[in-house]
Amino acid sequence: MFREPKPGAAEVLELVERLNPDYPPTAAIEWDIKTLFEQHRAEFRAELEESGIDYDKNLDPWKGLYNYWHAEYRDDGGRYIPEIEARANKARIWVWKESDPSMPNVSAGSQKPSVRDPKDPNYRFYLPLHPISGQACPAPKRGWVWPQYQHKGFIGSFDELAKDSRIVWGEWNRNKPKIPQVKKFLHEVDTQVSKSLILDYTDGEKELTNLTGKTRSFPSPKPTTLIERLILR
Repeated sequence: MFREPKPGAAEVLELVERLNPDYPPTAAIEWDIKTLFEQHRAEFRAELEESGIDYDKNLDPWKGLYNYWHAEYRDDGGRYIPEIEARANKARIWVWKESDPSMPNVSAGSQKPSVRDPKDPNYRFYLPLHPISGQACPAPKRGWVWPQYQHKGFIGSFDELAKDSRIVWGEWNRNKPKIPQVKKFLHEVDTQVSKSLILDYTDGEKELTNLTGKTRSFPSPKPTTLIERLILR
């Protein structure tokens, strides 16, 4: 009941729905997503300036969306499909971003001795092998959020994610090897938990300016739509 749509997610998902019937290359899809983001930034800046508000990227409601610009094709079962096979498999465009695979900072699981025991199935500092170079990739400083292989009592594993093409390995760099990241798909997280503290006052500023005819007549005003959001909860 405390979740709400992630700002901008509907627009991105609508864009890929329009593109999907033509099965464009993923590079072209990513270009169109970035173009959509740039258009939004320009429109948002113009809206602020019109209301006499200084531009601040932290006020941008889409700020949490801009890393979701990667694209790939997957079939109805969620299986990764190379773009040259997308049309034949009637695949769909999935949009994703790279996400941190580290064990959470505060986690009861991180305190268990098994996490640091290489002989235990719950060991979280394993070094997965890069699929191209065959070299060992470093583990996150806090350890992986999942065990390397699936075992009883745990949901998910690095091995399962890798087989499902949900791991971003990156190019191998001998001098500074990359910690593999995990793909986070937009349609799986297109909502967010409502904030307990409302810091965004841009809509309220515009609404107040229209009422009073002058800017900044009241500090950090909240819009009437905020009440609507609270009632919907």
